[in-house]
Amino acid sequence: MVRAQAPLFRALAAAAIPGPLYHYTTAEGLEGILRHRTAWATAARYLNDAQEVRYAIDLARERLAWLEREAAGEARPRLIAHLARNLRRIDSDRPLVCVFSLSRRADDLSQWRAYCPESGGYSLGFMPDELRAIAEAQGCVLAPCVYDRSRQRALIEEAVDPVVAALPGRAPRPPEALARRCEPFVRRLLGRVERVAPLIKWPAYEAEEEWRIIWAARPATIDRLRYRPAESLFIPYVEIRLATEETSIPVEAIYVGPGPHQDIATASLRSFLRGVDVRVRAVKRSMIPLRTLATS
Repeated sequence: MVRAQAPLFRALAAAAIPGPLYHYTTAEGLEGILRHRTAWATAARYLNDAQEVRYAIDLARERLAWLEREAAGEARPRLIAHLARNLRRIDSDRPLVCVFSLSRRADDLSQWRAYCPESGGYSLGFMPDELRAIAEAQGCVLAPCVYDRSRQRALIEEAVDPVVAALPGRAPRPPEALARRCEPFVRRLLGRVERVAPLIKWPAYEAEEEWRIIWAARPATIDRLRYRPAESLFIPYVEIRLATEETSIPVEAIYVGPGPHQDIATASLRSFLRGVDVRVRAVKRSMIPLRTLATS
């Protein structure tokens, strides 16, 4: 389970959701979600924009550098510096956190471009309260991304500062002994930073109004990870169940994205929905002109 770590993280995990949340996807992705009643949450560092996690790591490194400068004595600066050097392990250690991305925006040009092919795509809208209940029942958090830099730094401080405060008062001199002594603190730091990292987004993307379902692995749940091939690598992901045999996926609406065959795509989607027994309150067409989508 993703443990609420501090006041800001807890507030985000409990934030009121003002309306439906939309997931932009391909026809294949939509078919998989609706037919199998699952969403695939992808390991955070394998997302389309790999810079996202590195941005959070840079903020954590900045915080550790400040704490190192402020630390008294000889031992604590050495211990904090060791933590900072090991932040790079987030990119190499086993995947710990997976995310499923959503947006408050149902029909958004930038997201059609980013997540759907030019031939067309879909925006799948979920009922917010039902989706949060589903996520929390599976040990996940549903929370909005943070774009404000001051709040981003506050999230990082909540992740980093308790680890630094718990460091021992003495630092072994030999590098090997220092590494052994600090390993539990390094692992705790990596876990805490990686948990908040998916909520930290570049301020320039604020218009996307993104929310994320976050799943964090534990020793007892690590075997839930699956792997899908993508070109030259295997991408870790975890399945988030959206319904059972007795319940329905909490779908509010589906938007058919701009494309050269939007009319046919809308008609075929309605037929497909009858075949998979999914109740949708509305099927709508994107109002964005195809020529706008194609403009770079």
